[in-house]
Amino acid sequence: MIWQSGQTEVDGWHLKDAAVQLYEHEYRLPLIAPTLAAHLAATAEHLFPVLPVIGLATRRSALALLGMPLVIAISVYPDAGRHTAPGQRAC
Repeated sequence: MIWQSGQTEVDGWHLKDAAVQLYEHEYRLPLIAPTLAAHLAATAEHLFPVLPVIGLATRRSALALLGMPLVIAISVYPDAGRHTAPGQRAC
């Protein structure tokens, strides 16, 4: 699922302009530039799902895969889902 999210942000080897605009206008991360955040997120969404499959850095990539929803829940949408834990579906 994370791989598919990464695929929506890229066109071949290039980051889509829409992805950068999403980080500029929707996410508005306070500590990192939108362009850098978009590149880092796209790289992480493509790299970390593959590493456990090929048996490299499995614990670190699993930690990163678990950490991504936490970062999103805390920094991007802090008020959304107050009644659910990260990774838990809202009913």
